[in-house]
Amino acid sequence: MDYAKLLGTLFVSALFAACAPIERRADISSSVQPGARQMAGPGDTVVDINLSRPLPNAFGGADIFGRRTNAGRVIVRYVGMQNGNAAFHRAEITRETNATTMTETPLFLPSSSRTNMSGSVGNIPVSATATTTGYMVVPPRGSQSQAYQGPAFILNAPIGGSLRVEGRTLTILRAEGQNIEYSIQ
Repeated sequence: MDYAKLLGTLFVSALFAACAPIERRADISSSVQPGARQMAGPGDTVVDINLSRPLPNAFGGADIFGRRTNAGRVIVRYVGMQNGNAAFHRAEITRETNATTMTETPLFLPSSSRTNMSGSVGNIPVSATATTTGYMVVPPRGSQSQAYQGPAFILNAPIGGSLRVEGRTLTILRAEGQNIEYSIQ
């Protein structure tokens, strides 16, 4: 077996794994089960999505340990019925940060000390050496972030229709006065 080729292949594989693409992820922050029927009145939040992205590593790829950082939030509120359509207010907050794997990872520095002792017990000379090892932890330096409010706008959907919000589908099932029944997939 050629160990040099095997080692080279493992190194290249690790390098590609360390450079996975940075992709934004959207997670619904409420306890709403996908497909469950919900009711909303004017002013109610129907979708609250937390956005995140992987911490970038030194090569510009995603963190190999799966650590993520806050990328913002999308909130969709039901406004009410307008001309037979359900109207929604969509607002987005974008969070920019300088967080990386290097700013968010503590540093573990090995330390050791050696103690030498000598003396005599009666007329017999004795000596001893003790070595102590440990680690000094340097905490992560941390990062800074800023939040920006994006433009808000109104979305309309007919009863029985749907809207796409950050990869999710908001379906308006029926209207009852100014209230609606909806589900999220």
